[in-house]
Amino acid sequence: MTDWGIQSSIGFLVERWLPVLVDSAWKGAVLLALASVTTLALRRASAATRHLVWTAAIGGVLLLPLLSATLPLWRVLPPSLGNAASSVEPDRSRTGVPAAHHDASTHEIAGNSAKRFDGIDRAAAVHPAGARAESATPNVLLVDPRAWLLIAWALGAFAVIAWVLAGWARMCWLVEHSRRVTDGGCHAVFDEIRRELGISSRVRLIEGPCGAMPMAFGGRTATVLLPHDAESWPTDRLRTVILHELAHVRRRDGVTLLLARAASAIFWFHPLVWIATRRLCVERERAADDQVLRSGSEPTDYAEHLLTVASGARWHALSTAAGIAMARSTKIEARLQAILDATRSRREPSRGVAALAFVGALAMVTPLSMACATTDDAQPIGPAPVAAKSPATQTRGTEEAVLEGLRWLMRHQNPNGSWSADKLSERCLPESTCVAKDEVFAPEAVEGLTGLALLAFLGAGYSDESRQVIVDPVTKKRLTIRDTVKQGLSWLTQHQNEDGSFSDQRNFMMYNEAIATLAMCEAYGLTRNPLWRDSAQRAVRFLVDAQLQNPNGSGALWGWRYRPRFDLEKTKPRDVNDPREAAAYEKLLHEADTSVTCWVIMALKSAVLADFEVPQSAFDGALDFVKWVTPQNGNGLVGYLAPEGAGGTIGGPGDQYDYHVATMSALGVCIRTFIEHNPNDPFLDLAAKQLLEDLPLISKDKFSIDYYYWYFGSLALYLFDGPDGPRKTGKYWGPWNKAVSESILSLQDKSETSCSKGGWLVRDRWSHGTGPLYQTAINVLTLEILYRYDNALHLRKRPR
Repeated sequence: MTDWGIQSSIGFLVERWLPVLVDSAWKGAVLLALASVTTLALRRASAATRHLVWTAAIGGVLLLPLLSATLPLWRVLPPSLGNAASSVEPDRSRTGVPAAHHDASTHEIAGNSAKRFDGIDRAAAVHPAGARAESATPNVLLVDPRAWLLIAWALGAFAVIAWVLAGWARMCWLVEHSRRVTDGGCHAVFDEIRRELGISSRVRLIEGPCGAMPMAFGGRTATVLLPHDAESWPTDRLRTVILHELAHVRRRDGVTLLLARAASAIFWFHPLVWIATRRLCVERERAADDQVLRSGSEPTDYAEHLLTVASGARWHALSTAAGIAMARSTKIEARLQAILDATRSRREPSRGVAALAFVGALAMVTPLSMACATTDDAQPIGPAPVAAKSPATQTRGTEEAVLEGLRWLMRHQNPNGSWSADKLSERCLPESTCVAKDEVFAPEAVEGLTGLALLAFLGAGYSDESRQVIVDPVTKKRLTIRDTVKQGLSWLTQHQNEDGSFSDQRNFMMYNEAIATLAMCEAYGLTRNPLWRDSAQRAVRFLVDAQLQNPNGSGALWGWRYRPRFDLEKTKPRDVNDPREAAAYEKLLHEADTSVTCWVIMALKSAVLADFEVPQSAFDGALDFVKWVTPQNGNGLVGYLAPEGAGGTIGGPGDQYDYHVATMSALGVCIRTFIEHNPNDPFLDLAAKQLLEDLPLISKDKFSIDYYYWYFGSLALYLFDGPDGPRKTGKYWGPWNKAVSESILSLQDKSETSCSKGGWLVRDRWSHGTGPLYQTAINVLTLEILYRYDNALHLRKRPR
């Protein structure tokens, strides 16, 4: 495995396994403490009963990691305590996984450094073709102390497993080098006792060296080992020894021993697990002793035989790792006292009691595994409370709006996992639809809308591993977030083409490709789930291959437009000799636009932060394009297709709406920020002034609404002047944040029982083909910038 692969695997385990292990450890402590109290209360009961309690407890401890990782959370603290617990900011020094859809950094922003804007040095952020910059994948052992904890745990678990395997190997060696007993006095007594105990499974009787300790081991095929001189023993001693060993076989103590060893390997650091394992062994031997006494042996005679065997037989230290030795002279006194105590119960619990014990244990383990120490005001579980940040970025109204928006998206997801505008009315409740029945939407935007909806969940820190359940107040259904996200990601991967693209058609496809790729990279970056790695890698490769070439003929790269380069190159002019057609074809080959280019750059930046290779030339070409399309007159405006268009209107089906000329300025800020990271670039101030001159507002006719402009304006100003930006003045961000928050929150549907609750149904300039799905997803993303963008800037994964 490569160094990068090792680093990635360690990071994956740190994020995935270590929290589950720690969570299961304290829950296991609760379970074992309850078992200890229970066995103390049962001190006058039989040893078999107490052994049953310890077995159920250890089995529950083994189930805890599995159930904790798969079942939805059940939060146990009241809202005030839960919110307080969640508001503690994680350590900024930790390196995690990008959670927001427009990730910009792996470190803290370094003030006004000209080399670092969003916290990533340009040389470290973009991998040269065919090589991987070492700083792009920081050594997790150096930046995250949790990695050392994981390694320490792995070494301890390996030591316990090695000990058990060595013991098992020794027992197998004994079987291989011992004589199997098939006749004689020992075998006759052995068969007689097997029939008495009703043992129908296969059991081998083998003869070890003289003076060997009698033992039982194995699971499905058990083995009983007697010393070579057992034939010369008195009949009573031979009978009691064989009876004791077959009692272990009948009780399947070999299986419970392996369960105990597994718990000791996983939780080797947990003292209560070792104590529980020790008590299990003690009660196991006493339960076998009780079986001997129930069969008619006199306590004094049995005690004498046991003492004789323990004092005269030899045993190997490894034998106890996988086998059950009859007795050890150093630990025989308490057993002899229990054998001679006539007041003790010797009864064996019935199968009904045993079943009841395990059902009871499962009933305790299940809610315990779901328990979590925080909660929300949401019912029953919603997004994590806002981290303690500046008042300008933290509002309960924003938090609730995001939760309602996510509920709306979950309610309108297709059964196959996708989100599609043309199928929206089919997802609505019949009595309260979100769109008019005669409205027609574009079916070809399904890949982009699915990606955009997924980004709304990923931007809030939710993934295909999130265990929260959200109750939909409209449908009264319990909706599981991980199912929503996983179904959406699975739909994208299943519809991905061999070349890495997601769309079935080519016109305007690059919006779909960029947004879907962004979602796949975010999903993989958030969880490192290998299910999404190949799909994300192929999608990134497609975006890189689709990049247009610089029209100057140098062979350098440029921006992106609606169609990929290799598709355009297949299109030839009808008349190659016609200068006008040749010119039109040449323009088609090189004409990029700022909007598509920005989405692609966000996808590629997310790919870099998720450790995918992206050639330096791809970013350089996009930067060259955005600088070319920005006029040199210094007014902060940016063109859409060419510098001559800066400040002009981009037409479309929504031309009755106002056009906001600063939209391209916001996109220009984002592209430069993600690639160049230069806070002293004079263009940034000029573009910010353009945005401030056109703050979000809702005109009386509502033609001023432009969610696209609001989203990229919010992203651009947050990067440049937000609480975590290089300026931190709030000069631009403060007024914009107030205006955009008020506008977006006021437009969200707040119907209590309608299907539209939580969605954004009011149209804007660009939603003619995509409707409420686009409107809701893009507005949720905008609101998430306001209080969750620290996930992107500092890679602090918000637990879900």
